[in-house]
Amino acid sequence: MIHRLLFVTILASGLMAPTMAVAQTDAPLLGNIGLGRRIAPLDARARGLGGAATALHGPNMSAVNPAAIARFNESGVWATLMPETQTISGVLARGEVKTVAFPLLRAVLPLGERLVASVGFASYLDQDWGVQFIDTMQTLTGPIAFQETRTAKGGINQLRIDFASVISPSWGIGVTGIYYFGQTPLSVERIFQVDVGFQPYEANDALSYQGIGFAIGAEYQPFPEMIVGVTGTWGSKLRAKSDSTSSSSAYDLPIGLDIGGSWRLTPDFLVALAGAWEGWSVLNNRFQPNGVSDLLYIGLGGELTAHETDLTAFYIRVGGHLQQTPFNVAGRPPQERALGGGLGARFQGGRVLFDFAVEYGKRGNIDVNLIEESFTRLTMSAAVFSN
Repeated sequence: MIHRLLFVTILASGLMAPTMAVAQTDAPLLGNIGLGRRIAPLDARARGLGGAATALHGPNMSAVNPAAIARFNESGVWATLMPETQTISGVLARGEVKTVAFPLLRAVLPLGERLVASVGFASYLDQDWGVQFIDTMQTLTGPIAFQETRTAKGGINQLRIDFASVISPSWGIGVTGIYYFGQTPLSVERIFQVDVGFQPYEANDALSYQGIGFAIGAEYQPFPEMIVGVTGTWGSKLRAKSDSTSSSSAYDLPIGLDIGGSWRLTPDFLVALAGAWEGWSVLNNRFQPNGVSDLLYIGLGGELTAHETDLTAFYIRVGGHLQQTPFNVAGRPPQERALGGGLGARFQGGRVLFDFAVEYGKRGNIDVNLIEESFTRLTMSAAVFSN
């Protein structure tokens, strides 16, 4: 009888913390299915507001709606760091995973009174993972134990160039050109027990990805207390090529729609709401037997101005979201749900910004997907603007 254990390690964006999960063969994992885990390009302010980033009062630095940069009148740069701890439990897997992602790096530059440009790097699909099998193979002289490790470290990112303009006191529009790129090095290593004379085996390959897309967005402010917005995205084929064999394949990128808005109920308190749809089910036939579903998202949050002067301001935020992720596990789309909050600070009249958010949530369901993840996600953002 063959005895097999599966040890699972999922990495993220170049950084790894030691982690291990134990399971039997063919354990479904939420971090290594399909084309990878979808990561939205949100900053810490949006994370603290439940991911509501389509249209916000004040500085909106997430890369969701290109029209949002139309209201920036100073050049600046900002970056976001996102550590996450996941506790895996399920029918076939358990353990703890620690990851670190860099979902957003962006610079903005006003080009005149009405035109603003930005260039940025954003995460899209994370494909960092690894599995380790401990197994035996039958030979003429009897069973031989071996250990096999398979790893894939990388992902698909976005290079975004945005242009936006305020075309009237109430309207702002923006367009984005997107270049999808990335590489996932793949490796397989098999090591036999030392006394059988079998040499270790190792194979390496890498998948390189390329594609293009664009987005168009708008913001409308019917009165000063309310902003609403909408963004549509489209992508061409995402082409994947093996570096060792030069074989290639292509995947349709989904059409997406984001809608949302924010409303100042009082001068010191605003609420924000956003919803999103991405048509990932266009890939359903490519990922059988489990299939692919459309991504659905809804997020809601509130922000309280706790203190404000001409030079400094401090904010308290709460929010939550529900999401249906696209790549099915056990034939059903995993659901993600989370609650969280955050803090924000503005210094030197808004030229220096710091934001922090923490979210507690779950992905998947043991009864439906045979696995679930409880996670704690931290998000930290910093921005600096010119005088």
